[in-house]
Amino acid sequence: MTNKDLVTFCLKAKDKSVMYMWGTYGQKITDKLIASKSIQYPDHYPQSYQDELHAAIADGGIGCDCTGLIKWFLWTGGDIEKAPKYDGATDTSASGWYNRAKVRGEIGTIPERPGLIVSKKGHCGVYIGNGDVIECTKGDFGNGVVRTKLTDRAWEKWCECSYIEYIEEYTPPGVKFEPGGVIQVCPAYSGANLTQKVGVVMEEDEILILGVIGDPAEAKAVAIIYPTAATDKVAFVEKKFVRRV
Repeated sequence: MTNKDLVTFCLKAKDKSVMYMWGTYGQKITDKLIASKSIQYPDHYPQSYQDELHAAIADGGIGCDCTGLIKWFLWTGGDIEKAPKYDGATDTSASGWYNRAKVRGEIGTIPERPGLIVSKKGHCGVYIGNGDVIECTKGDFGNGVVRTKLTDRAWEKWCECSYIEYIEEYTPPGVKFEPGGVIQVCPAYSGANLTQKVGVVMEEDEILILGVIGDPAEAKAVAIIYPTAATDKVAFVEKKFVRRV
C-alpha cells in the first residue's frame, strides 16, 4: 500500500456516515460497541453522546477516532468496504506514528508529500496535499471524518507512516496538469505559505502547473511539479514568477 492509497481511502472515509468514537477504528456502530466503549472509556461517552450514537445505528453509522482512521486503512488493506481486523503489531496512539517513523520532522518543515501523518498532543490527521488535511474529529470542525486546512490547527509534527510505501511522483486526485515555466530563477517551497525553501526552479525548466492555492484573484502561491537531478518534485512557487505555455 502507498501514500496514494492512504489519501484515496481517507477521501472515501469522508463520504461515509462516520461518528467520532474514542477507541474505535472504522467499526460498524452497534449497541454492543457503544456499551463496550462506554465502559472502557467512560469520560468520553456521557449518556447524551451514547444516545446520539444509538440513533446513528439505523443509518449504518461507523465509529472511528483520529488514529483509528489510519488503522482503519491499514487493517482493511485499503478496502473501505471491508470490516477492519485488529492488528496489534501496527496498533498505536496519535503520537505513536511519529515515534515509530524513520522519516519525520517538525511541522514547519513538512514537505509537499500527500499521505503524511500530522500530529499534535492527543490528535493526528492525514495530510492530503495542497494544504489540506483529512482527520477524524469531534468539535469545531464537525463530527466524524472531515477535511480541514493544515493551518486550522496547531499541528506540531509530521511523519511518514512506517507501514506503507511513499511514492514521490504522486498526483492528488482530480488534478489536471498545465505546461509552463518561470520567468526567472525562483525558490521552490514545501508549503503554500512560501516559508520553507526546498529547491530552485530555473528559467529553462519545463514545469507542470497544478493550480493556484486559494482564491485565484488573491492567491500568491502556485503548486507545480518541477524537475530536479534525481526526480520530479511537487512544490510551491510565487504566482508572479509563473508563465503558461
